[in-house]
Amino acid sequence: MKYIISVILLSALFLSCSKEYKMKKEIEKMTETPFCIYTNEMECWRPDSIIQGDGSNAEFKMIVFSDSTDCTGCYIKQLNLWNDFLDLEKKTKGKFVFMFIMEVEPTQYNMVYNALREAELRHSVYLDTLCVFRKNNPQLPDSRLFHTFVVNRDNKAVLIGNPIKNEKIEKMFLTLLTDSLLNNGVAR
Repeated sequence: MKYIISVILLSALFLSCSKEYKMKKEIEKMTETPFCIYTNEMECWRPDSIIQGDGSNAEFKMIVFSDSTDCTGCYIKQLNLWNDFLDLEKKTKGKFVFMFIMEVEPTQYNMVYNALREAELRHSVYLDTLCVFRKNNPQLPDSRLFHTFVVNRDNKAVLIGNPIKNEKIEKMFLTLLTDSLLNNGVAR
């Protein structure tokens, strides 16, 4: 019995270390290679009252990506949770922007478009029916844990994680903005 418990504990430890090692490798892969963020092959949905730039002058971009394996309706219903963060674009005068990218099956396009109209998100969303974001970025892991991240001007990931779902990530996110943009006279 003692042997069985030892094997179970060692297996759990090994699996934990293995999972941590895999996550570390995924993060390294994401931070080593710049992301290609070409939106010209995507449809841009905009709420009626919102007109935004393309983010070409941004020092940082928060990418919020949803692939076709996500529950589309669930994802859209949760988009309004970002509204509190969206004021940061105005405060930084476009030096920090959000980019919501949804990979959408072409057959679901009209449903998604209508659902976005009903959502309370105050931001544009890129609808990627050709899966160009994923094709152009093989360094993006399949796990949703890695589908929200901040890239710098060179499109290299500098922070990975969802600030809405993780307080530690939120603190790091706000520190990044404060230290890099707000305190350097970009926005006050």
